[in-house]
Amino acid sequence: MSRTGLQQDLAAELGEAHSAVVCPLALPDRPEDQTAPDGSANPGTGTLIVAGDERNLIVLQDSLVTPAAQAALAIERIALSEEVDRRKSEACSRTWCRTHPTSS
Repeated sequence: MSRTGLQQDLAAELGEAHSAVVCPLALPDRPEDQTAPDGSANPGTGTLIVAGDERNLIVLQDSLVTPAAQAALAIERIALSEEVDRRKSEACSRTWCRTHPTSS
């Protein structure tokens, strides 16, 4: 992708690089991560953008899929851990309320 295809503020972050590879952080076994409801590409949980010389990026393009997938898995693991912690906290609260009823 050329710089002109990126948002202006993002293009400024890339410095002098004229080209970038954009890899969505999507899990390949999740169809909902692949496309948005309108059929366009869905970035899922984020996007890995690597900027540099176009010739080098062409060589690296296929190998960047692996770190993008690993980053998506790490983000998913964090989200799942937060959900487990939230559910444990709710269970503790329910247990506390059952074992310590308030008197009227």
